[in-house]
Amino acid sequence: MSTAESSPADFSRLEEFDRYFELSVATSRQQRKQVHEIRYRVYCKEFGYEPPEEFSNDREVDEFDSQSVHCLVIHRESGLSVGCVRVVMVEGDDRMPMEAHAGDCIDRTFLDEFKGRRGTVCEISRLAVDAAFRRRRREQGTRLGNIQAGDAIESERRTFPLIARSLMIGAGALADVLGRKHCFAIMEPFLPVMLRRAGIHFRRVGPDLEFHGVRAPYYGNLDELFDSAPAELRLYFNTMRDQFAAAIETTPQLPTQSEPRSLRVQGDRINHLWWPELPGGSFA
Repeated sequence: MSTAESSPADFSRLEEFDRYFELSVATSRQQRKQVHEIRYRVYCKEFGYEPPEEFSNDREVDEFDSQSVHCLVIHRESGLSVGCVRVVMVEGDDRMPMEAHAGDCIDRTFLDEFKGRRGTVCEISRLAVDAAFRRRRREQGTRLGNIQAGDAIESERRTFPLIARSLMIGAGALADVLGRKHCFAIMEPFLPVMLRRAGIHFRRVGPDLEFHGVRAPYYGNLDELFDSAPAELRLYFNTMRDQFAAAIETTPQLPTQSEPRSLRVQGDRINHLWWPELPGGSFA
């Protein structure tokens, strides 16, 4: 998305975000390298979720990356990679990451409903935001959530909490392009509550589990997930979906989906506060 030049007061929060950051699907080898480097910095070096010594090239990868497509956020001015998320696809007997790490906690009756149609299923996974862009001045850091950024102006700092939110919308848009409308995720329990306040409804499909802190399995159907979301959020979803579809169509090694759905929106501008402030959040 691009925005016309204007004063900061004329920008909505989302327009401000787009002024400073670019959200894209990681179609190139260099972009995927940036994704794995972000994950190494966050998951290995900062939080110690994975042992750094196992990744000699400073890139965190796992066995599910071979069946994934990734989103990436870049800071426009510096060119630094800021955040990432992936959509993990399954076929046949393939397992999602949550089945490998938390299979006993998922409602098996519900999961069994997708037998024979696993090609419509995905998991939103490995969402991370680099520490340098995660919090605003005086805020404590969580995995999702500085440019310690003496040089960043206040309007730029104000957009830092939107990085993780935009990645979440991007993951949904990417899943739609890939024809994976049944989306699963392991999340900290407070996060779906906050999403629901924005009109985005995930359903819990299992009890709490201990996985790098308290988490729980959730499910959302893209046919319904954004039904109660405000028009400007749905417009952002549609915009990113169209951009991702165009990028994937010109990248032969990535999957394609010819007819992604379009969320109904009113009007032609994104011009309101489109997401609540979240203190943090987590995806496996």
